[in-house]
Amino acid sequence: MPGPLRVLHLEDSPRDAEVIRQRLEKGGVSCHILLVNSKDGFEAALNQESFDLILCAYQLSGYDGISALAYARQARPDVPVIMITGTVGDDEAARCLRLGATDYLLKDRLERLVSAVERAIQEAQTRRARRLLDAKLQESEQLNRNLVGDASERKLIEEQRERLAALVDASPDFIAYADPKTTQIKYIINGTLDDEAGQRTTSSAQIVNVK
Repeated sequence: MPGPLRVLHLEDSPRDAEVIRQRLEKGGVSCHILLVNSKDGFEAALNQESFDLILCAYQLSGYDGISALAYARQARPDVPVIMITGTVGDDEAARCLRLGATDYLLKDRLERLVSAVERAIQEAQTRRARRLLDAKLQESEQLNRNLVGDASERKLIEEQRERLAALVDASPDFIAYADPKTTQIKYIINGTLDDEAGQRTTSSAQIVNVK
């Protein structure tokens, strides 16, 4: 696991925050923790800084973990969130997971804290790698489509030029103008005239496209 991790910890109990910090340190998780204890502090931190992980208390004074989770998922959808609470029922835990939390832990049962953090970071890295791979594949597919389109266009132009050359060779006296770019031919209808420079002009002509 890369480190040190940038961790945003929403917790209004300094004692509980210190217990979690010590657990992480004892478990060998190298991290810098920004501790906030209010809605304003939490949302400001998410808008101003980048983080690798969010630890979020479920019960707070003047705020709640569900609202914090929803805001975090909106502001930083790539950052995993682990909910940490004093008590939580199965319904509340399932709701947290359904809303996007990576895991939830009880404050009096933090034995899984380090493994939960490691798993959350690994899953986030896997998601980012998969998105990067998908973007590269889409870029490659678009490039291939462009190359195929360019090749098809070049082939069509070459075929048109070949037909143009064949027409010119077959009836040079009846063609006053041939443009290999636009594949247009000007056919002489009512005879030809030579100007003083020796260039052929037409008294009447018809322009057609070679297809």
